[in-house]
Amino acid sequence: RMAAARDELEAIAGLRADQLRLATFASAGPSIVVPAVAAFHERHPQVRLRLLEAGPEEAVAMLRGGELDVAVIHHYPALNPDPGPDLSCTALGEDPFALVLPPDHPLTRRRPRVSIAALASEDFLFPRSREGHGGTYDRLMRGACAVAGFEPHVLFEINDCQTVQAFVAAGLGIAVLPRLALDPVHPRVTVRELSDAPSRRVLAARLAGAAPSAIADKAIALLRQAADGPT
Repeated sequence: RMAAARDELEAIAGLRADQLRLATFASAGPSIVVPAVAAFHERHPQVRLRLLEAGPEEAVAMLRGGELDVAVIHHYPALNPDPGPDLSCTALGEDPFALVLPPDHPLTRRRPRVSIAALASEDFLFPRSREGHGGTYDRLMRGACAVAGFEPHVLFEINDCQTVQAFVAAGLGIAVLPRLALDPVHPRVTVRELSDAPSRRVLAARLAGAAPSAIADKAIALLRQAADGPT
């Protein structure tokens, strides 16, 4: 009876939860989520993993609806200082934006950094998220260009960042992409730092009022470890 009572208490506390429901945005997958999930599965093979790809808005909505335990999201402090008062967030790191150029572009000769103002005459390739025109990336980049004194000429809007890199490699424009979206870097592009680069925060989010869960805590700890890189 004591063992049964202990089992029941552990289940309530989440110490023996039978599944982990995790969402992530696409570019966090290769370098953060994949190694964390692999380590989690190795250490807790009895826990069923449910992993899905979702943008931050969809993932947060699913958290609030009780459909997820943990969501890896990105957040832009320049647009909104608070990711949500009902969220408990663990910082996984900063994800600064970088300039992606064709290999023979004149700006490749500028070292070590390029300013956004130097891009005023360029054709931009924007990654098109599910939010579309007026979405988070669109507002962030147009705002950064406005501060630099110009409105960007957007030649193409493309959903996949690897395809954006391929168009840059073909000489059809330049792109400003988060570093996580440059994993891997296309072999025929050149990447330069921006002196006034926008940035986003990468967070592991839970509902602030969610029941304690040892499984979710362990998953978040492994996500932090993966974000810090190999030791």
